[in-house]
Amino acid sequence: MIPFSILHENGKLYFDAGVEGMDSEKMTQVRDEEMKFETVDPNGDDIEITFKKDKNGKITGCTVYIPSREAKAEAVKIGDGY
Repeated sequence: MIPFSILHENGKLYFDAGVEGMDSEKMTQVRDEEMKFETVDPNGDDIEITFKKDKNGKITGCTVYIPSREAKAEAVKIGDGY
C-alpha cells in the first residue's frame, strides 16, 4: 500500500505523495472528463487520477494510472478529505 492524499485548497486539487520535502502537485482536469485529472508523481512521471462516485454522487475512491509504467492502482477514500 502506498498512501497519498488529494488536497483541496483555494478551489484547486493537489496530489500529495507524502514524500518528505516535496511539495504537492497541482492537478489539472482533463478536458471533457468531469472526474479525470492529470498531474506528476515524485519521480516526474505523468499520472492520471479518475475519481469514483457512489450512487449518491459521493466520492468513494479513485483509479491512479501511470502511463509510462503501465501501472494502475485502485485507491479508496479514507477520512473526510478528497
